Amino acid sequence: MKALVVKARLYWGYAVAAPGQSGARQALIAVPPSALVGALAYPCAYGVEHGAVKKVSEEVEWAAMGILDIDSVDMLLRSVLPSVERLLNVPYMQRNNRKRRELWFSVHPVGKVYLPSASVIVAYFGEGVERFEKCAWGITRIGSKESLVAVEDVAVYDVEQVGYAEFTTPLYVRRDVAKCPPDALEVRLPLYGWEPRYSGPPSSHVDVCISYNAYESDRAVKFGEWYYAL
Repeated sequence: MKALVVKARLYWGYAVAAPGQSGARQALIAVPPSALVGALAYPCAYGVEHGAVKKVSEEVEWAAMGILDIDSVDMLLRSVLPSVERLLNVPYMQRNNRKRRELWFSVHPVGKVYLPSASVIVAYFGEGVERFEKCAWGITRIGSKESLVAVEDVAVYDVEQVGYAEFTTPLYVRRDVAKCPPDALEVRLPLYGWEPRYSGPPSSHVDVCISYNAYESDRAVKFGEWYYAL
């Protein structure tokens, strides 16, 4: 297995809306792995590896993201703030009301994670992910289309099986593969039309932990200088 590791810098932060919300939108505190796959697939579709979108969704077995410039969950939680925005209501209006232009727009709070100029790491795991190294340099956004990033480094590593280990990582970790620290923030992330390739029944979501303290796992791996659990 290989790990494709992308280091990037956020412009202002990121936003990913929780599913099923059309008005007031609650922010997801972490970018789901399916959105990370989409971030890599976009430059493959329109950039240097045109037509490789299907291969990205098939080759990537798991993806995770972490913030490098913070060292506690509290700092991440304090970064979640609402933004008041003007939203288009027409898709959600009844047909007999769509001619009333005064109802076309309204103001709603939209949750966002504000981390201006923060450095982030995104790791893609799978057999053959190294073929998407050029695509990774073309990543322009992570999350919504306004969540712009500037890629600063891309590297490919061999994933080495370690077995049991205690480790720290900025990446979020699946709850089913590691014992999370007591202070860990447990988050349920939706999977938008993409399923990770790991053992277990198909699901519309995945439960992960976010912590900057030590995890324990008997499924630990190492890639480059990083330890993780898969």
